[in-house]
Amino acid sequence: MNKNPAKNTAVKLTTVRKDNRQRNIFIALTVLPSLILFLLFVIVPVFNMFYTSLLKWNGSIDAKKTFQWFENYRVLFSDSAFWNSALNTLFLIVVVTAVTIVLALFFAAVLAKGKTKGKT
Repeated sequence: MNKNPAKNTAVKLTTVRKDNRQRNIFIALTVLPSLILFLLFVIVPVFNMFYTSLLKWNGSIDAKKTFQWFENYRVLFSDSAFWNSALNTLFLIVVVTAVTIVLALFFAAVLAKGKTKGKT
C-alpha cells in the first residue's frame, strides 16, 4: 500500500492537466482551418461590402472613391422602388414558405397513411 496518497493524487492531476492541454491543442488545431476559411470567405467580405457601401463610387477601378458616411442608405431608404421590391420579396418569402409547408405536410400524411406501392 502506498504511504503517501497525496503524491499519487498530484501525479494523477498532472497527467489529467497534460491530457486536457493536449486535447485542447488538438481541438484548436482541428477547428482553426474552418475558422480561417469562415473569416476569409464570410467575415472579411461582409466588412468590405459595408465599407464599400459608405463610399461614393461608380464601380470603376480608376474612379475616385469619396467617403460619404450613410448618404447611400438615406437615398436607398427614401426610394419607393426599394420599398416596393422589399415588400414583394417579403410576400414571396411568406407565400412560398407557406405553400411548401402545406404541400410537405400533405405528402407526408399521404405517405404515412398507408398503402403505397413498394411499401413492404
